[in-house]
Amino acid sequence: GVGGARQVRAASPDEVCELIAGSGLEYPVIVKPVLSNGSEGVFFCRSSEELTSAVASNIGSSNVFNQKNDEVVVQEYLKGDEFVVNTVSLHGKHRVLDMWAAAKGVEGNKILYGHQTLVAEPGDQADVVDFALRVLDAVGFAGGAAHLEVVRTVAGVRLIEINARPAGHTPRATRQVGEDQISALVQAIARPAEFLERAERAPHYSLRRGSEELVMVVFLRASRDAEVHRDDLMRVIRLPTFRRFDRVAVPMFADAVEQSEDNTFWVASRTEGLFTVPLTVLLVGSKEELERDLKRIRELEGTMYRPFRTFDPAHFAGPLEGADQQRWLAVVLPKVGFRVQALAGCKFQGSDGKMDHYKGNDVGTVSRWNEDRILITWDRTGLTTSMANLAWAQSFKVLEEGPEVPEVSARLQALPGKRLRAPAPTGAQDAGVGEEKAQPAWIFQPYDVGTVTAVKDGRVVVVWDDSGLGSSVAEASWASNFRLLLQEGHERRPGADAASGSAEVAAGEKK
Repeated sequence: GVGGARQVRAASPDEVCELIAGSGLEYPVIVKPVLSNGSEGVFFCRSSEELTSAVASNIGSSNVFNQKNDEVVVQEYLKGDEFVVNTVSLHGKHRVLDMWAAAKGVEGNKILYGHQTLVAEPGDQADVVDFALRVLDAVGFAGGAAHLEVVRTVAGVRLIEINARPAGHTPRATRQVGEDQISALVQAIARPAEFLERAERAPHYSLRRGSEELVMVVFLRASRDAEVHRDDLMRVIRLPTFRRFDRVAVPMFADAVEQSEDNTFWVASRTEGLFTVPLTVLLVGSKEELERDLKRIRELEGTMYRPFRTFDPAHFAGPLEGADQQRWLAVVLPKVGFRVQALAGCKFQGSDGKMDHYKGNDVGTVSRWNEDRILITWDRTGLTTSMANLAWAQSFKVLEEGPEVPEVSARLQALPGKRLRAPAPTGAQDAGVGEEKAQPAWIFQPYDVGTVTAVKDGRVVVVWDDSGLGSSVAEASWASNFRLLLQEGHERRPGADAASGSAEVAAGEKK
């Protein structure tokens, strides 16, 4: 057999500690889902408390394949030099196409990717190569691509995991080696005789003759949810050994950065595993050059990750890999209830250019927002306008951070054009010819002031000062009809009915 990490499988937090005690495993241990990818769901646990927490976090959750995690694997932590080995096999003949020395780090309970360096000569790591081939034979892997992760410990080389698939990224050392895992797999399928002949003659990769270039893959680590400015990425791109960004959804991302405007920025989420690595950087050069630029990248990262709201949202270019854009929007966008003011010189007169919606220095309330637009209802006109949410700061500024939903006892004022009449009195519809019909009373009219008496069942209940009657409005609609009075002393404006050309709007129902 071949040596691997000792491990147990567990289906609940309650049983895992007992299983660990019976297995002889000692802390620290590694917890990971039975089926997953990258470092999703992987935890570094130093105690029983951390262990049960990690198991509870995984059980019942959905993995990257959208499948429910019913079990976890708890493995011993193998300390030593880690290697990644990529192979192709046919009829039990194996070839190593590239091999990488991998550096990782532990932060809290997470194991984070650091960097990987192409092994220049597989023969220098003969024990690792031999072990990888014995693993393939031991599991009966006779054909196809495989991806192995192993560790050289003081007790010898041990297996972390084997995957019956190619590496989860585009080939990284094709130029230096002259072939790669994908080209070899194609050869094994399309020209099997050639593959087998090469497997007998020279089974494993080597650098092209005369080449001294090595490849290093650097995984950036965002220390927090952050905004990343173009200038910081340009400093990485200008490093002498930089070749490209890897594992990125935008084709030719380095070109996109270079061609972007000066104030452009992107958003990153705090790195907690492979899927939240904001960018992967591919460097090519001598060992000394690679180590120098790796050090420089880590220095640049010290100031690269700026807090949300550092830059103008209008210059947002998109999320980096694994970033949660909605988390950023929730921080930088004015929320429902915020009071905003139009900047001097800004105005909107409707699509026909005739109806006055707002002008410079007008004040309004954010009444709604979504992924694309912000809606603002204006005090002076009672009208609502919308704007692309990432451009709002070019036209408005935040005055006050009001509540998303008014609290009980809050004072509200009806906006221009917002009014609600009470139902017609009983019998009014039966008035005879020549009899004057009774007019229903107004529950509220523009500029009337009332008090919030209840917030329940998704509705805001208001009792109005002038009429003494009550009405209710949906929580999601209150800011489209009323404004919050932050201080007393507001009086009913004269000419309220002339303040807006809009028709009557029913803001609620009689309470």
